[in-house]
Amino acid sequence: MTDRELLESIVKDMSEVKSKLKENTDLTKALMHRTEELDAKYDVLLYTTATKEVIERLESKMDKMLVNQATQGESINILALRQLQAESELNALKKAK
Repeated sequence: MTDRELLESIVKDMSEVKSKLKENTDLTKALMHRTEELDAKYDVLLYTTATKEVIERLESKMDKMLVNQATQGESINILALRQLQAESELNALKKAK
């Protein structure tokens, strides 16, 4: 093999190596970009996913709210009965006049 042929072979090999290196670089950049996207999505999940403790606190608050709602319902019923009694007494007074 002559010096010229050897040089041409080396240049050809270098060209192939550069091509492969560019492919690898592009692939690495794509993988890095995808990894950054996945990291961002994971971070969002960490902030938006309810943990077991949060769910337990919410359930406890809901239980308290349901108890309060029941108590308020009973109070409304009592007030409604008192209103009916007051109206009845008022009607009785009007008739007695």
